[in-house]
Amino acid sequence: MNSLMESNYCVAVPEYGQNFWKAMQGQIVLLYKLNSGRHIGTGTFRLPAKSADRITKAIADESVFRQIGTFIRAYRTGNRIFAVDSNDMAMFVPERGEIPIY
Repeated sequence: MNSLMESNYCVAVPEYGQNFWKAMQGQIVLLYKLNSGRHIGTGTFRLPAKSADRITKAIADESVFRQIGTFIRAYRTGNRIFAVDSNDMAMFVPERGEIPIY
């Protein structure tokens, strides 16, 4: 498998898509029929290209995090978002609880 194939998010081979969804439904599929979509580094299988739009829409519709997420446009910083590393500890605060300040 070449590096171009490995870098693709989806696999456009129709036979792969059919076998991928059979496997997702728990049907028996010969593993070699899924090899064109296997990610070597993680051992996972890529999404069939024909299903990508439908899956993306379903995730956007169903995922609470996608619904409350925010797009950040950082035009003034050359489209870069700077992150900071710290030793602060993240924790959950109960409803109406006080936020501890260290």
